[in-house]
Parts: sequence; C-alpha cells; structure tokens
Amino acid sequence: MIVFGTRNTRRTLATGEFACPKCGVDRTYRHIRAKRWGHIFFIPLIPLGEGTEMVQCDVCKTNFSPDVLGAPTSSQFADELNQTVQLLVMTAVAGGVADRHVRAESARSFLASRGWGPAEVEATVGWALDADVEQSGELSAQLLRQIAKVAPRLEPQGVEQLVMSFGWIVASDGAFGPEKAALVAELGRSAGLTAAHVQGIVSTVEQSVRPAG
Repeated sequence: MIVFGTRNTRRTLATGEFACPKCGVDRTYRHIRAKRWGHIFFIPLIPLGEGTEMVQCDVCKTNFSPDVLGAPTSSQFADELNQTVQLLVMTAVAGGVADRHVRAESARSFLASRGWGPAEVEATVGWALDADVEQSGELSAQLLRQIAKVAPRLEPQGVEQLVMSFGWIVASDGAFGPEKAALVAELGRSAGLTAAHVQGIVSTVEQSVRPAG
C-alpha cells in the first residue's frame, strides 16, 4: 500500500537580533521558511506552493513578517541618535565664521549634558570649528535627513529638546536673526513638529537672546 499525504517543513534561513514589536525590547530571532509538501511514505517529494517566510521571536514565539527586520535594534538606534546629535552640533557651530568659538562652548556643554566623553566632545566640536563655510550647507542637509529618520522613535519631549538645543547653540553668540530662525524652524518641521510647536521653540530661543527691559 502506498501512503500519500501532505507534510509541513520549517527551515531556518538566518538568526540574529531584532526589535520585537510584542516584547518591546531587543530579542533574538529565527528567520524561517515554512513550506508544505506532498509526501509518499512520509518522504516529502512534491512542493506545494512557494512557501511562507516569517520571523519568529525566540522569547514570545510570535511570528512576524520579515519586514520587521528593517526596524533598528536599540543599539542601532542609539548609534543613529548619536549621529544626529553630532550633525546637530557640527551644523550649529560651523554655520558662519563669526563667533564660532562662542557657539563651540555652548556645543561642548550640550554634548557633556548628554554624557559624551571629553574626547568625543572635542573631536566633534573641533571638526566643526575647522569646517569651511561652504560645508555648512551640506551638514544642514544631512541633519534634516537624519532627524527625520530618528524623530518617529523619540518621545515628543526628546524631539523638542534636540530642536531647542540647536536653537540655543546657534543663538549663543548673541545673534538670532531671520536666517537662524529659519534654520531652527526647518529642523523642527523635518522632525515632524507642528507649525505651532515650531513657532513656540523659535519664540523661546528669541527671548533667550533678547536684551532684558
């Protein structure tokens, strides 16, 4: 007697670490291809369809679409956020030749408040001080792209803090005219803040440099 039937097989394509949407933290995973076969005497011989790929969390065992691997892990996001902060400081300090050193001191304080070590601080600020004026435009473009990338994963207060800090650094030399205000506003818009929120940040920065009385 010949025994016919179907049988499911699961093959592990890859393993690694990902940001599990259900656990809410980084977990290890298995990238699996599940396939259904027709078998004779329990030996799979005839593939039935192309099979289905999934990513399974090793902890909660939930299956996800492979697209989930596109989300950065916590460590990857931390690197992206640090890159954003670095670009923010470089753009703020490098923009304009006059009083760069004043803005550099403000940038040093900002980086230190975020826990950056002295070597990292000086490397970032030093590069900005040495940059040509022409480079500030490219730095600004990179910053806008980068903050648009990381902002969706930050709390609103975190996004506001980044934009506000940029404003305080560019205004720390005592000048905050329309050109600098436009830079702050553009950064806020790229970060996804509302027009009212952006205007509030710009107004706060303006008041910080406005002479008393």
